[in-house]
Amino acid sequence: MTDNKHIDHGNRRVTDVEYLHDYTMLLEFNMGGKRIVDFKPLMRGKHFFEELLDPKKFIQFGLTGETLEWYNGVDFDPDYLYEHGTEPYNVDDDNPIPSAAELAMV
Repeated sequence: MTDNKHIDHGNRRVTDVEYLHDYTMLLEFNMGGKRIVDFKPLMRGKHFFEELLDPKKFIQFGLTGETLEWYNGVDFDPDYLYEHGTEPYNVDDDNPIPSAAELAMV
């Protein structure tokens, strides 16, 4: 878990979050960039994430000063989330971030 008392503000932080669907969120980071993160594969096989596989419990999260944290104290390192996310824009940057409805259709 992250100890928010010792945050190094030179490190990557999650600055905004939008829940999209299922276990997928759009995250914005302080050092630039947005990533779409599907948390389900990141939680598989790890016993401390087991209860978050219940969708009703998964959506009980908040944005701390550094990252996302769930009601039970579980969180993820922001660098890990950035590295495991995908860019929400196409290469030509003319296509906007897909809406939650568009992502659900995929």
